[in-house]
Amino acid sequence: MKIRTAKDVEQLDLRIKEELGIDVSKYKNEEAVESLAELIQFPQYVGSWIIRPLFLIFLFFIAGFFVIDLVHIEYVLYAIVGSVLFTVVALTLGLLLLSWKMKGDIWGVINYTFSIMQNAITDVNDLGKKITPENRSNVLGLLFNGIIHIVTIPLVSNLLSEEMPIGGKPVSWLIKKVLTAFSDRLNFHDEAFNEIEKQEIRESSKGIELMSSGLMTMSGGLEKLLNITFNIARFPIGFIFIIASILLTLFLYLIW
Repeated sequence: MKIRTAKDVEQLDLRIKEELGIDVSKYKNEEAVESLAELIQFPQYVGSWIIRPLFLIFLFFIAGFFVIDLVHIEYVLYAIVGSVLFTVVALTLGLLLLSWKMKGDIWGVINYTFSIMQNAITDVNDLGKKITPENRSNVLGLLFNGIIHIVTIPLVSNLLSEEMPIGGKPVSWLIKKVLTAFSDRLNFHDEAFNEIEKQEIRESSKGIELMSSGLMTMSGGLEKLLNITFNIARFPIGFIFIIASILLTLFLYLIW
């Protein structure tokens, strides 16, 4: 089930309540907020990774008025077109640089999401819902999507809005893109669960322990998937950076 809109999230929440009998939003608590706040460290690097490129490219833009031989209408063209292109190049470059720092934090967020899943699995069993080899993939997929879209993404977005009043929205968009792409591609038919493939997981502490162990083993081997989804999510930013850089180079060549 791919989640793209707020309506999709509502339907996902309703489906989890109907099929599994739990309210995933209950994990969106103060403990989760504090844990995610500790994991997300990159906002403190915004100054060096985004503001610095903006400042440097702004200096290049100002220097252009003195270095380039502008006459009459060219001043206006350079001021309008040049400022837009310089700004787009600076912002996208800054986001690309910041994204390298973000990846480690996002990996921590994903691991924390798996730890919340362990609690959810226990709750599902406590409610008398059984997890079998036949429905395991569906149940785990529902839980992971639910926690990502109902708990993790909203909490991370709120944290970034508080810590990054300026630039928080594009960064939140990138993180949401990465986590959404990750959840879309995550497959719970994994070798980590081979040992419980033929076991029916009920209200059994051993079953829950095996399931939790499988989750943690699985999460440890997902770095390659994160790299792929991270590159996919960054592609639009990289594409805009390349196009803007080409247009800026062409514009400077023509107006020089």
